Amino acid sequence: FGCMFWIENSDITIAVENQQVQVNGSQTEDEYQAYRKHMASVWDEGRMKNQEASEAYKAGDIAGYEQARAEVERLGVKQDSVMAEFVKAYPRSYISLNHIYNCTVMDKYGFDRLNIMVRYLDTTAFTGEQWEVFSQRYNTLKRFMPGNEFPDFAQKDMFDTEVRLSDYRGKYVLLTFSGSWEKSYRASNPLRLKLYEQYKGKGLE
Repeated sequence: FGCMFWIENSDITIAVENQQVQVNGSQTEDEYQAYRKHMASVWDEGRMKNQEASEAYKAGDIAGYEQARAEVERLGVKQDSVMAEFVKAYPRSYISLNHIYNCTVMDKYGFDRLNIMVRYLDTTAFTGEQWEVFSQRYNTLKRFMPGNEFPDFAQKDMFDTEVRLSDYRGKYVLLTFSGSWEKSYRASNPLRLKLYEQYKGKGLE
């Protein structure tokens, strides 16, 4: 059998009895067990609601499915609140960082939700690859928040002429990102044309 646990550079003892592993001397593992206990109730609630949604879907109960999914979404906000309390209690823990990191790289957190957690971290406590990757992702997201200058970039247009965003400084610019193969994007082209025709006289590009 196999198992996973957290360790750090300290004196650690590992005992195995009846396929149960006991780790002593690892502060990070102790914090992980505290994290699991802290989050257990909201995780259990989420699993129950996901199960209800699955059963409703299989039964063809669309209204029941949508209601259960809406409750799952609301639980996400509740989970944030519960997790924030853990981060407050363990601001220097790699367990706190790991939760926030995973939700960030899996795109579960937008910047606003992410910031709720990050403001409780003691960022002086972390080093290593995970912290570097997270910091880069966090700072990139921060750059795209309203009020910040959008990063300049260049792209060739359909006539193979390079167009740079900064060339349009001082004007209103609508940027949309997609691929020409995306049907919903192509279908929305008339809307963008309508917006341009309506506002081009007011500086829209």
